Amino acid sequence: MMHKHVHQPMNETVYRHTLNSGMRVEILAKPGFARKAATLLIPFGSIDELVDLGFATDIKNFPQGTAHFLEHMLFENQAKNVTREFALLGASVNAYTTFNRTGVYFSTTNGLEKPLELLFEMLAEVNFDIASVDKERAIIEKEIDMYQDDIEQQLYYDLMRSLYFEHEIANDIAGTRESLALIDSKSLEAAFKTFYRPEMMVLTLTGDIDPQAIVDLLEKQRFLKRKNDIGLPLILHKEEPECVKSDSVTKFVDVANDLVMVGVKLQPRSDLTPWEQQLLELKWFLLLDNLFGKQSANFEQMQKRKLINNTFEVSQTIESSFAHLIFFAETNRPQALSDYLLRSLQDLSGATLDLQDFYRQRKKMIGDFIEIFDSITQANNLMSDYSLRDVNVFELIKAVDMIELDDLLKIKNDIPTKSISIVQYRRKQK
Repeated sequence: MMHKHVHQPMNETVYRHTLNSGMRVEILAKPGFARKAATLLIPFGSIDELVDLGFATDIKNFPQGTAHFLEHMLFENQAKNVTREFALLGASVNAYTTFNRTGVYFSTTNGLEKPLELLFEMLAEVNFDIASVDKERAIIEKEIDMYQDDIEQQLYYDLMRSLYFEHEIANDIAGTRESLALIDSKSLEAAFKTFYRPEMMVLTLTGDIDPQAIVDLLEKQRFLKRKNDIGLPLILHKEEPECVKSDSVTKFVDVANDLVMVGVKLQPRSDLTPWEQQLLELKWFLLLDNLFGKQSANFEQMQKRKLINNTFEVSQTIESSFAHLIFFAETNRPQALSDYLLRSLQDLSGATLDLQDFYRQRKKMIGDFIEIFDSITQANNLMSDYSLRDVNVFELIKAVDMIELDDLLKIKNDIPTKSISIVQYRRKQK
């Protein structure tokens, strides 16, 4: 049965339906919009390496980079050029892999029906022959070589390897040349069978769409009639100690400006539901914006001392198996900036929050959420991200409006002052 809900006060209408295959479909209706967007999410990402299928002897260990490799294989079809087929339908298609999911998405100003049929036909005809796998392996090896020139990405992974001892979040999403050599047709087929299952997938659609017609179309797709004879996968992760692996790393590299990235290793929150994790992540955003955002005293001091420029960024991630905060900046004074951030984080319990700034930040956060729904593609991206976690984004927006300053004060003391790592990339001396 299809469920329709009109979310107020934004007046956005969402249709939710679970197909006979178990795949969840969410449709954000946007009457009058010319563009339409679709995102299919598969809960298989770079950290999903060790998998328990429910049997004592059936634990699979997928090599690093398997999820990303499999994403590449989706478009490997000997009979036709899938990307070109989408283009001929007036649809622009692409895919991506993150630490916790794989996404295939497209947008179009034409109808959704033909591109959706092509999408599920593509999944039904994934090719794992040896020649195709070897071809994609060579392509990914070149990608990995290119990543070596992405200084900020290398800085990020150096920080992850400093924060974590064994957690897979420290591994490059694309894997390494060594791990790619371990990925073959058999392991890719096993990963596909394990994770590319309708009952685990979420399809989000946004635009001027007839919901019932789309559901009727999807029920006919042969990929969505697949039967699976194995249990749902349980992802396993090795336990991480509270401390960091290394509290400081300095490298001399070819950069125009010195770079500093500071990480704070928080306790993972497997005790929270996905909804609670997302709300906590938003609370951290408000807290860090209050303390280190462009309106804060800390930001003013760092600029006054010429420790940062406009590249200064702060981010937060709260997940079941890992959690951390990241501070990043270009700087001419890397050690001074590192010392300032370290002191600020260690003294955070005594820091004062600005009430008026908090109200402004909370209002801006809600406004930013609402503004996203003016764009078909951005709205679809947001909907799909939260839908995979089974989090209602509209209810989350309402919850943001209920956050109070006391909520931020409660988490302010949760920063473990001995779980901080600093990575500096300094310019090579000529």
